[in-house]
Amino acid sequence: ISVHHLQKELAFRDEKRGACWAGIMFIVFNLIMYSVIAIPYRLCFDVGRPISEMSEYSSAELGEFIWNKSVDVFFFIDMVFAFRTGYHDMAEDALITMPHDIARHYLRTWFLIDFFSCFPIEECMLPFSDGSGSSSAAGATKLLKVIRLFRLLKLVRLLKLSKYMDKIEDAVGVSPAVFEIIKLICQVSFVAHLFGCFWFYVSS
Repeated sequence: ISVHHLQKELAFRDEKRGACWAGIMFIVFNLIMYSVIAIPYRLCFDVGRPISEMSEYSSAELGEFIWNKSVDVFFFIDMVFAFRTGYHDMAEDALITMPHDIARHYLRTWFLIDFFSCFPIEECMLPFSDGSGSSSAAGATKLLKVIRLFRLLKLVRLLKLSKYMDKIEDAVGVSPAVFEIIKLICQVSFVAHLFGCFWFYVSS
């Protein structure tokens, strides 16, 4: 095999690997955006019924439940892969690929954010929300409302966007000025969405 052929083969593999990584980043980006838009809306507008009433779900509600859990499973898988994904050490200006160094760095940085964003808190608290009497039923209702507030922990996924923004900018290939304008529009739209949901929740 000639050197020229080997260089072309390596370049082709790098291009495929880069395209695959860009595709994964695009999926993660869209799932994060879905989470930070849908969760405040569902919580503040009281959309959907609690998991304790799953037996009464319609087909649409069941499909939405499966979709939301699939998103959580995707982020859990992403969390597992993070233990095997190398990172760039700014201090040493080197790519770290040793598994124990990667694990230690991940546990110190993004692990807690990823863990609480996909941990099934509602399912774990479900056994404590059952009540038979009227007073216990009222207490269970209040507990369910408190449990639903834990969904806001999923908003910490928004912090992961900063991890991907530079790579997304390189993958998209637009000018930095245009990309900054797009980022600003997205940030303003998200803040407006969050405040709109919050004021509706307070007024109701």
